[in-house]
Amino acid sequence: MKKTTLFLGPPGTGKTHTLLNIVEQHLDKGTAPERIAFMSFTKKAADEAATRAMQKFKLSRKSLDNFRTLHSIAFRELGYTRDKVMNNKDDKELGELLGVKLSQRQNEDLAGPPLDSIFGDGNRLRHIVNIARATNTTLEKVWRDLPSGAGIDLFSLKRFAETENAYKQDTGKIDFSDMVEQFIKHNITLDVDVVIIDEAQDLTPIQWRMANQIMRKAKYIYIAGDDDQAIYEWSGSDIQTFLHINADEINVLPHSFRMPRNIYPIADNIAHRIHDRYAKTFEPDDREGIVDTVRYLPNAGLDLSEGTWMLLARNAFFLREYTEYCEYHGHYYSTANGHAVNQKHIQAIKIWERLRKGEAVMGGELENRFLPVDSTHLVEDYTYSAYDLKLEHLPIWHDALDLIPLSKRMYYLSCLRNGENFKKEPRIYIGTIHSVKGGEADNVLLNTDMTHKTQQGYNRNPDAEHRAFYVGATRARENLYVHLPQTRQFYNLFGG
Repeated sequence: MKKTTLFLGPPGTGKTHTLLNIVEQHLDKGTAPERIAFMSFTKKAADEAATRAMQKFKLSRKSLDNFRTLHSIAFRELGYTRDKVMNNKDDKELGELLGVKLSQRQNEDLAGPPLDSIFGDGNRLRHIVNIARATNTTLEKVWRDLPSGAGIDLFSLKRFAETENAYKQDTGKIDFSDMVEQFIKHNITLDVDVVIIDEAQDLTPIQWRMANQIMRKAKYIYIAGDDDQAIYEWSGSDIQTFLHINADEINVLPHSFRMPRNIYPIADNIAHRIHDRYAKTFEPDDREGIVDTVRYLPNAGLDLSEGTWMLLARNAFFLREYTEYCEYHGHYYSTANGHAVNQKHIQAIKIWERLRKGEAVMGGELENRFLPVDSTHLVEDYTYSAYDLKLEHLPIWHDALDLIPLSKRMYYLSCLRNGENFKKEPRIYIGTIHSVKGGEADNVLLNTDMTHKTQQGYNRNPDAEHRAFYVGATRARENLYVHLPQTRQFYNLFGG
């Protein structure tokens, strides 16, 4: 007899830990690890679960070969190879055929930001085409449901889809959506006893169809997620299927190890504004935590030099204030696009300072284009001193390296004066709410402003924005700072 158990995991309640305990229980009962499938929405989460299982149960990665994303399962079962998957080179060629630039490669997770956070016509067209495929919906319907002012015409959408299909047929290439579609078409299943699906609130309709095929032979099914954190509806996630799972048993994880007492009422207030949800009762941690407001960032007195930070906004448009603030004050930070420092810049600075100290440097190192050195005739594995390079009166790096933009040199200098270490991961992350789901930090500064397009979406579907700001507010382990609105369009974090 098949049994389905649903675990609802509010923020920080140890959902992955709970699911690994389920794995342990089945291993103790004699289930072979190869007969357990653990699937998550993101590759990062699937890999983390596999790593923790390997460490906890002393198992090899090979024995946990069913700890994967759905796309990875399809890729393996269909016998594909990496060279068959669309890549950046294919994007460039496809973009040239269409006369657009494709710079945001579709990732394995198929999660993404809302349309108003995607830049470039090509990226927006592909995003919408992928939504139609993920939701098994016609392009016409997806196009009709676009927010007003999206600036996308139906002809361009159809042309993109047709050209992409023709390109894949000509080259024999596939994308991640193709993998799922082919898995379903060939009616493939897995011969396993236990199926565990994490972050299930983010699955798209087509992924649910694949998951149902995978679960066909399993005796025990465990589905975990949190509908209050379902923020990928615009990328096609099917929250309604998650909300109507026919489970034999529903368990709400009862204690958040992340959320302090003072942040809990804010989060709970937002959650109760969501109209369509599972009712949940859970307790915050015993730590007190702080909730405070910020009106004008330069006068807020926030100490970003200690602890980890997330500086978040609903829309990318509002992040510039945070990057400018960090650069002015010399705080090392990262974004969804990587670290704020250019590693080539840092290498050039280090090499130049070594030359100033009288050290010799390998010719290969001097090929850095930000160094004021002609490396044309240098030998890669020879060493050269400043004297060899005919460099005299070497000024300090921030005066000498004028091939690095002045604004960057001033930023690096300010960071170094603050004792920032560019070898370490930045303590500060600046990004949209959609870019940090699953993450956490000691401190969160949450911007409540919205663009006009987001406000329009809020008016049409308030649940989506309630969920987004719920995710933003629940990233904080210690302190939540609410950046009060600077515009007339904003989310009232303290409202009813």
